Amino acid sequence: MKHNIDLDKIYESFNQLGLKGINKDNLYSAAISVDGYLVKNPDLKVGQFTDSTYFIFENNILAKIGKVGGGSRCLCKRIYDYRSYDPTGVLITESIKKGNTVCILAINFKSEPEEIYGVLTEGSVRGPKLEKSLLERARSLNIDLKWNKNKG
Repeated sequence: MKHNIDLDKIYESFNQLGLKGINKDNLYSAAISVDGYLVKNPDLKVGQFTDSTYFIFENNILAKIGKVGGGSRCLCKRIYDYRSYDPTGVLITESIKKGNTVCILAINFKSEPEEIYGVLTEGSVRGPKLEKSLLERARSLNIDLKWNKNKG
C-alpha cells in the first residue's frame, strides 16, 4: 500500500498559512485513502480528541481546514462523518474514486477542564479559534480551499 504523500509540500502549505514548528511529532495522521476508501487511523478512538484543527489534503494540496471543539464532537466521529454522506465526505469519496490521494492531518489540543469563578468548564476552544484564524488568513492570501463552505 503506497501513499503519495509529499510531506515537504504539505509543510509548505502550513508555512504559507504562517504555522510555525509543525512537524511529524505534533501533527496527527487521522485518516488516509487506501484502496479506494478513507481509512481512519486505527489508534484514533471515539472521544480521544475533542479540541482539534484538522487539514484535508487532496494530492498534497490543502482542500479544507476544519475544526472539532466547542461541542460534543471528537476527531474520530468527524472522520466517521467523512466516510458517510456528509457533504465533505461525498467530495472525499468522489476524489478517492478518481484515484486521488486524500489525507487528513490534525493538530490536537489538550481539552483540560478549567475553573472559572468556581465553576468547572470544559476547555474545547483552541481548535475552533485556530480554524477561524487560518480560514481568514487563507482568504487574505487567496488560497483556494475548494472544500471549505463556511467562513469559520
